[in-house]
Amino acid sequence: MTISECSIKVFMECLCNKKYDGVGGFDNWNSIYTEYIDLSGSADTKECSLKRTILNIELRLSFINSVIEVNIRSLNAFNLPFPGTIEDIKNYGHHIAWNGDKEDFVKQLKKIERRESKRIAEREGLIKELNQLVKEGMKATNVKENDRKNFLVLLNGIGKHQGYGIDKDKTMMDEFSLMVKSRKDEYEALMQKK
Repeated sequence: MTISECSIKVFMECLCNKKYDGVGGFDNWNSIYTEYIDLSGSADTKECSLKRTILNIELRLSFINSVIEVNIRSLNAFNLPFPGTIEDIKNYGHHIAWNGDKEDFVKQLKKIERRESKRIAEREGLIKELNQLVKEGMKATNVKENDRKNFLVLLNGIGKHQGYGIDKDKTMMDEFSLMVKSRKDEYEALMQKK
């Protein structure tokens, strides 16, 4: 059986009751479930989101620290800031100006360094949150109780959003996966406008 042949009702039997006969066994279920996750965009979990945010902060800190370091070295060697870096750092919301005063320029760089320290605290908080999430995930059983609950909430929410109930016998999981993806995309677009 494929995802396009699997109804919501059969999918729910596997997810909620661990009855895999309707899909041809557990291996087929794993394949269908994985395809559902991929099609619906549900793979973008809280864990992935935290990792992506942490990585973005790391890249920002690394770049800004590099700009500060290369400018201090350039000032020491040539009494001039490193070319192009004043413009580059503007992309991160920092504005510095070279007025020929080496000490003033170093003060501006140090000010940027202090302002970026809040990013370090933010990163550390996100790392703690990620570690806690992973720790809790390790405690979770393979029953995937949260998946069951989330799926039922999602199914009912999409039905209400569309203004009618979704026929669990006639709606195939590939179609439902695309409904989930569409709803998720609409929500993300709405959140970006705010």
